[in-house]
Parts: sequence; C-alpha cells; structure tokens
Amino acid sequence: MAIDSNFLGLDLGTSELKAVIINGVGEVLFQASASVASHYPFPLASEQSPHDWWIACQTVCQELRKLSSDAMDAIAAVGLSGHMHGATLVDEQGQVLRPCMMWNDGRSTKQCIELQAAMPEMTTITGNLAMPGFTAPKLMWVRENEPEILRVLQKSCCPKTIFAMYCVETLFLKCPMRRVLYGLMCDRANGLMSCFVQLDLTSLACQIW
Repeated sequence: MAIDSNFLGLDLGTSELKAVIINGVGEVLFQASASVASHYPFPLASEQSPHDWWIACQTVCQELRKLSSDAMDAIAAVGLSGHMHGATLVDEQGQVLRPCMMWNDGRSTKQCIELQAAMPEMTTITGNLAMPGFTAPKLMWVRENEPEILRVLQKSCCPKTIFAMYCVETLFLKCPMRRVLYGLMCDRANGLMSCFVQLDLTSLACQIW
C-alpha cells in the first residue's frame, strides 16, 4: 500500500467504541469515540445489544468524516479490536439470538460452582478455574433458562467477530474454529471433551469464534 494511504482503527471496548485514522507512517490524524450502553436486566447480569455496536460505528465514522472527508476517502484498510469473552449467540443464518452476555456478566456463578464440584480436576486439564466470564458456564445458564435459544444456537461469537460481521455482512475472520466447550481455547481439547461427556454437557457444543 502507498505511504500516502490512511488506515482506520476501530476498537470496541466495554463502554465505548474508539476510532482512529493514522497515515502511512503511523501518525495519528483524527480520533473519535461513541459510547455503548450496557444493560443490567437482573443482579449480576451485564448485557449489550450488538446493534448498538453498529450504531456506534456509524456515529464515529460520521464524526471522522466531518473532521476530514479527505482523510476518510484515503483509507486503504480497516483494523478491528474488541473486548473478549462476550458470548454473542447466533443461529445458522448468523442472526443474533439474544443480547451479548458480557465478559463481566456474573449470572453463571452457580454453574461454575457446579462445574468445579462435579469435576475438580477440570482446573488441571484447562489451566483455569471455572469462571462466569467464560463461555461454557454462560451456555449452561442459557440451557437452564433459555432452552429455546440453545436449540437453534450455531455459533458463540466474541463481540469483535459480530462487529466485523456487521461491517462486511459475513463471518469472514480466519480464526480457529474449534468445538471448544469451555471457551478457553485449551490445547487439551480431548481431555476437556471427556470432562463434558462425564458431566453430560456435550449438548452445549458450538463453534467458538
């Protein structure tokens, strides 16, 4: 790419979407941000609407264009980053099934306790304690409280993946697609699968993006 090209960076954070335009030598040209609301429907729950991420993206891009339409027209590529461990559940058509359960959502504390009690060696296998921020306890909560969603669940996506889908209208990211049940990207997947077979949790298997 030519040195006179610009590049747009979008960072989806917990409370706001931040945007920056840099030039071909890495100098910051313009910046903008837009807040993203979290919702707390009941104690310990923390959710965001993925549609709000897209609205925030439109807002920051409009603001950047107001600052310099020339800088926006010179953008050659876009880079995305975003917070981790938010469980955004989608069906086979890529339709979002419910609000994103955020990384700081604590609703699955009971499920974590059940996991640790049923199989104490899980920590040795995964290298982590069972914590509400991870995906599998959240899926256990969904199974118990929203079974109609689990029946059509195809993928559990990190917020950045859904954000990218809104941008390009397809799940294009070349990231590892594994049937990882714990949401930890654990290298010992076979041992982890045996844990979930013993705990009768294999129905929670979905692709983690």
